[in-house]
Amino acid sequence: MSGILCHFTSEPTSIKKSEEIINSSLIGRQMVVDTHFLGNGHLGLVSTPNSSASVATCNEHKLLVYVDGYFVDAFRTLKTSASWFLSEYLKKGESCISELNGSFNVLVYNLDSDDILIITDRHGTRPLFFVPEREQLSVAYRAEMLAQFGAVEKKLNQNMVANMLSHSRIWFGDQTFYQEVKLLPSKAIVRWSSRDGISISNYSPVSLFDGITPTVEGLARVFKDVMSDFAAIPDVGLSLSGGLDSRILLAAGFKGPTFTWGYRKANDEIKLAEECAVVNGNSWDFVNLNPESFLDSTGEGDVVREGLDLFVQSYALENYPQVVEKGVCGLMTGLALDFTMAGSYTPKSCADLSLDQIVSYLYSKTEYFNSEQREELITSPELKDAVQKVEALIVDSLASDFYKAGAIEALQNFFAEYRVRRWIFQRQMWQRAFLEDYIPTFDNRLVDYLALFSLEQRANHKLFKEVLAELSKSLSDVPYQGTNLPPSAPLEFWQEGTKLEEQKEKLARTVFYETKGNVFVPYNRYYSNFDEWFRVEPRWREAAESLLLSEESLITDFVQPDVVARMLEEQTSGKKTHFGRLIILMSLEKTLRTFKS
Repeated sequence: MSGILCHFTSEPTSIKKSEEIINSSLIGRQMVVDTHFLGNGHLGLVSTPNSSASVATCNEHKLLVYVDGYFVDAFRTLKTSASWFLSEYLKKGESCISELNGSFNVLVYNLDSDDILIITDRHGTRPLFFVPEREQLSVAYRAEMLAQFGAVEKKLNQNMVANMLSHSRIWFGDQTFYQEVKLLPSKAIVRWSSRDGISISNYSPVSLFDGITPTVEGLARVFKDVMSDFAAIPDVGLSLSGGLDSRILLAAGFKGPTFTWGYRKANDEIKLAEECAVVNGNSWDFVNLNPESFLDSTGEGDVVREGLDLFVQSYALENYPQVVEKGVCGLMTGLALDFTMAGSYTPKSCADLSLDQIVSYLYSKTEYFNSEQREELITSPELKDAVQKVEALIVDSLASDFYKAGAIEALQNFFAEYRVRRWIFQRQMWQRAFLEDYIPTFDNRLVDYLALFSLEQRANHKLFKEVLAELSKSLSDVPYQGTNLPPSAPLEFWQEGTKLEEQKEKLARTVFYETKGNVFVPYNRYYSNFDEWFRVEPRWREAAESLLLSEESLITDFVQPDVVARMLEEQTSGKKTHFGRLIILMSLEKTLRTFKS
């Protein structure tokens, strides 16, 4: 991953110790881009080779600028992201901030006064963690580094354990697994000086399309414009799946190399991704992983996860280096278009929903462990109380927006903050340990134009299908792995396709269970299949037992081992599906071990 480091206190700091911490924290292809040490603190910028992270200085105004990330307006210039920002900042001052378009964190340091300014982008695409203490400024791209710098003690935040054992598909609030470490908000302006301490405010981004009536054709043109600008970046590939989010970037004009990974090239998702690349005339590479690649048995990825339930993201440790070998310095994704454009987090019916109904809908999208499962699983009374507090805060947050803006808007705001910003963007930290991360789907133009359509218009993939057809009929005719029907098929048949796929998957599992594992029918829908691996891959069962049911297991402080053992037995036999919950428990165990070490 890449990112900014900043640690200033009232006490003298050890340059040698700071250097040791920064250098020892490097993983993947990370390198130190720049450091600046002073008597009471230090600044640092870490990134991967040939990324958009950069440094610029202005001797006249005594300014030092770090930028982790990119600005779209800088793509066609010969300037680095930091040089471009410095030029804009010197011309316009802080008024330039509301106009910035890109994925970035910026730090401006005044060498004369020691004043520091930190700016996060409007979407929070690059997580920055901080300690909210007035007397010091401690900011880092990885939470655990703040503990290493001595900004906080290494204390486990049990509220996050409660979050993980309940609403695991979101991170609620701004807390982290470190008790005193928070996540900086999006659209943030952070100011700090040794005289005045720290203050945090928000800026308001400029809206680009006020008063315009949106059309499918207009949105298609915006997609093309965005992809035309991103085409100016050298040596960029596309992470291409058999789904729709990355496919629409092909349709909008991406002409570079594409990459798909998985454990079996014959899987539907892999074959459809290759077909999309061939139809669009892009080169295509398959990165072949095996089920063990997803286990991270060495624990190398534990420090990257920051407690996320992304045990299975460890495939990146083998995947991204293979992408880099092809001469790629940055990888593009169709990140979260299922949320912003396809309505995947919008109820099928948008009319007249009560608060109770949207709470119930939200829970269906966020819970890995429902209330009955938690009652049986969790043994700690304190943790059960913490779960109730998390749920009370979730309902309060949802209710506040519900009474202001209505049911659908309340849900959209909630998922934007706690699913997309806190969970999906944080997941991209894996990629940034190896190569730059480009996110055209959160270009200001796309976000602002999409906002002109009502949430009802965006629901159920309707708008998505129409725009894809407008951009490329050939890609619209390639089946989509979610339904195994082409996007050009009438929408009313998509639900039928989804049901058929679910029935096929259930049938394969039932056959396995009824024959006591003697008949195994592979279900080749996705690039990974954790459900199958728990049943047929010995290393997966061994890893689960070692993590969750051994003498070394720390999770037993919170959960009932007999319940975990039963879940594992039911999963491995095919009787029931618990693989998602087991992965959460295994992820939590690895997080607990990281804290103990």
